[in-house]
Parts: sequence; structure tokens; C-alpha cells
Amino acid sequence: SQDLPSWTQLQDLYFNYLPKDDFTAQRNYLLVGFFMLLPPVRISNYTRFKLLTDDEVPSDNNNYLMIVDKGMFVIFNKFRTSHIQGQRILEVKDEFLKQYIQAYLETYGISKGQFVLPKNTINNKPLGQNDLNEILYTETLTIFGNSFTTQDLRTMFLRETFTEDPSIREKIEIADIMGYKDYNNIFI
Repeated sequence: SQDLPSWTQLQDLYFNYLPKDDFTAQRNYLLVGFFMLLPPVRISNYTRFKLLTDDEVPSDNNNYLMIVDKGMFVIFNKFRTSHIQGQRILEVKDEFLKQYIQAYLETYGISKGQFVLPKNTINNKPLGQNDLNEILYTETLTIFGNSFTTQDLRTMFLRETFTEDPSIREKIEIADIMGYKDYNNIFI
């Protein structure tokens, strides 16, 4: 692959970028944040992504951003390998991302049961996978000066994470969260 910046360099650029003060720019920045500050999952995980404010997690075909007293979590019920792997829960630990999410939800009046990444603020219809792919591709160009696909970001994240030589258990946990069912391909 081309000479790609390090994951840390991308995170620095992300933190230093100030999006415009409107819904679309803020939503797009948040989408990139989910990829930069959490292990980057497949983009389809964010298509039916709703806000949940209690810890009764429905086991339906939606994915959730759960905000409860004990923390903030991303819950994936439906993803490419969910029929094999079942539900995945990922804690949002990054303080910047948590604060940004809270401010975004409050500013745009997104409440329980609504989509976190809607097309607009009028009818809260979800963005489709093609919409999300296009937003990620154009928004990464705006923030980083390079367009990146989901796969580019996943590859860069894994390259840097695995260079730090985490334990085999940590590697498997990361691969599991990212939805890989065949671990052999990613340890190369």
C-alpha cells in the first residue's frame, strides 16, 4: 500500500481539526471519530445505529450507542459476522469522544430510540451504507488531506496496533471486535 500516515498521526490531525458549526459537519466529524477513537469496525455497523439510555439492550437488528450511569458503550447486534459471533459490546473510553458525543446529541436534540447518525435533523432517517462510505471518504480528505476507505483505516489501525506487539489474547479480542472471523489473515 501507499505510504500511509501512522494511526497516531491521524489521531493528532483528527483532534486538531475543527468542524464547521452545523449539523452535517458535526455528524460527519463524529462518524470519523468512531473510526479514529474506537477500533474501526465495518461501516455497515453504523447504518442502523440508535441511541439507548437504559441498560435493557434489545436483541434486534439495530446497533446502539448506550449511555448509562456506568458509562458509554457501542453495542453491535447486527454486523457481517453477527450470525457467527453474536452481540458485541465495546466501551467508549476516549474522553474526547465521550464529551463530543454528549455535546452532539444535546445540540441536535437526538434522544432515546433515534438514529445517532441521521440524514438530517428533520425526520431522523438513518444514513445508508453508501452514504456513510461517501461521508467517510470525503470527510477523511477534509481532515487528513487523504481520502480513506473503511478498509484503509482498518488496515492502518491493525498495522499500528499489532506493531506495538500486544499479546495474542489482545490481538484476538481486537480482531473479534472488528468482526474478523478468520484470525490467521490479520496476524501477518
